[in-house]
Amino acid sequence: MQSRGLIHRIGMEPMDFLLYPESAGAFPVRIQRLIETNDIDGLTKRKSAFFEVNKKETSMTKLANILFDMAIHWPAERYHLDAAVEQYLADHLTIPENLTPFELELQTAIGAPASHELLVLFWHRTKRMKHDLPKTELRTILAKLWLGALMNRDLDFLDNFRTSLDGTFVADGQLSGDTDWQEVWPFMQLLEQWVLEPSLDNEQQINEMIADTQAMGCISQAKYFTLVFARTRQGQPHHNPALIDHGQPVTVSKSNNFVPQRRTYLDLSLSDLALDRNKSTLRRFEEGKTQLSFSALVKLSGQIAVLVPTLLDNMYYKKQGQNRNITLGIGWRSIVAKKGQHLSDSSLERMIDQSMASMKDAAPSLRKAQLFVLQRAAMEVGMTSIDKAAHRLIAHDLLPQILKSNHWGFFEYLILRYIYPLLSFDELSMLFQQVKRMMQNRIDYDA
Repeated sequence: MQSRGLIHRIGMEPMDFLLYPESAGAFPVRIQRLIETNDIDGLTKRKSAFFEVNKKETSMTKLANILFDMAIHWPAERYHLDAAVEQYLADHLTIPENLTPFELELQTAIGAPASHELLVLFWHRTKRMKHDLPKTELRTILAKLWLGALMNRDLDFLDNFRTSLDGTFVADGQLSGDTDWQEVWPFMQLLEQWVLEPSLDNEQQINEMIADTQAMGCISQAKYFTLVFARTRQGQPHHNPALIDHGQPVTVSKSNNFVPQRRTYLDLSLSDLALDRNKSTLRRFEEGKTQLSFSALVKLSGQIAVLVPTLLDNMYYKKQGQNRNITLGIGWRSIVAKKGQHLSDSSLERMIDQSMASMKDAAPSLRKAQLFVLQRAAMEVGMTSIDKAAHRLIAHDLLPQILKSNHWGFFEYLILRYIYPLLSFDELSMLFQQVKRMMQNRIDYDA
């Protein structure tokens, strides 16, 4: 694909498109905050926009309808999923290794209205895949299922899986270390304490945490905690003995092509994709015989419920099972992951050389900055054979480029990370002013 090759040559990362806006017809994979705060108005508008575009009934419209229904009604004490809906979810969320925001959005809404049996089914499926899931994703799924059991005051679930949960957290570290759960995990611990002993003292601790959270300006977080506690106070176990775990394997294409695999997983035919392309064009695209424009790929992402970076990251594997192109982000992560392993300088140099060889098509000015980033990452890991004087000169050269740039992506973030210790006070002042301007213009930057 020309777009994929172009962003590789100019040094962009697929994740630079993380903030690309969803179209109205895209499957909603960024509504977690709306779900947690039970923003009925926002959810209703998003639902109307989705179904205005997607009038044909497909597996995705069915799942979207279930998601919106759960998102709108989950805080209601008597709201539970009926048996048919639970069976549909059980059959369509079959394997956690397909974890994407699509699954995470559904799991955010499932917890409270799910039956004991559905929570148990998802728990077992997740634990079966623990070796294939990143630790943060494993902990996130288990915590969401645990929270669902707490809201239902499902003591059987809590008793049966407490050892499993404790073992996961003891082995992998506390969930409070994950940014998204720094407040949620302590709240869950207080909530569990209340569920096991609903005393006035335990209730007061929860209310104090909610008040403190609101006082710190985390209004949406405080509202979420309030809704969760209100649901928990009225919660009771809900059972669905008719639920069947069919355990259906997901049949995927042997071509190792992400798009047909994703379609198969989601039960979508080519004719279900509303992309203003005929089936033969889409089939030839999946077979690698034609290309799609970037705008068409963005629409495709929305149709198969993935973010744009996920599609870009997973589509373009080389043939015969070889690894995909190594980007700066992949190279950088592979190096920083070696921290604490005491690799030799020669081993780290080989890792740098392999990454640079894969990025050989990038412009010379980009390659100089890419090499600087990888070498500084290797220094963090323990590499000593680095020309620090040369790095200081490179940092001075890179600063003007950063100051002139009006858009920062992952590449710029890494440059910022490694040049600031090498700058003078005056240079740091200029950099600070630029960071301030960027944050004022783009509130979605995490600086």
